[in-house]
Amino acid sequence: MRVHPYAAWSVIAVFLMVGVASLLHLTTGLASVWSYLVAANLITLLLYRVDKWVAPHGWAPRIPNTVLVLLAAVGGAFGALLGVAAGHKTSSRYRWLRRLIWSFAGLQLIVLVYLLILHTAW
Repeated sequence: MRVHPYAAWSVIAVFLMVGVASLLHLTTGLASVWSYLVAANLITLLLYRVDKWVAPHGWAPRIPNTVLVLLAAVGGAFGALLGVAAGHKTSSRYRWLRRLIWSFAGLQLIVLVYLLILHTAW
């Protein structure tokens, strides 16, 4: 039975995000929201770089753009922007994806400012 790349990479990303967020929260005492956002951005950037590294070698299935954009949507927008800026496939072919990632980054920035103003980062 073959596992679809969407499912495989999505499960890997979720486990990495939860693990890194938990580790950050427990070791640094960061609030849960901040731990999650830092983890989401780190994992998103990591997966953009992994996809860029795997592309010429073909050692593993590529990470689908849908998974990468969904990672940006769930909190990893700034990591996605860094990944795109580093020369990812999204940077040249899919202008609408870049716009979508910028939209997610704007929304994430609004949420961050809101949390900073209220000082209620759970």
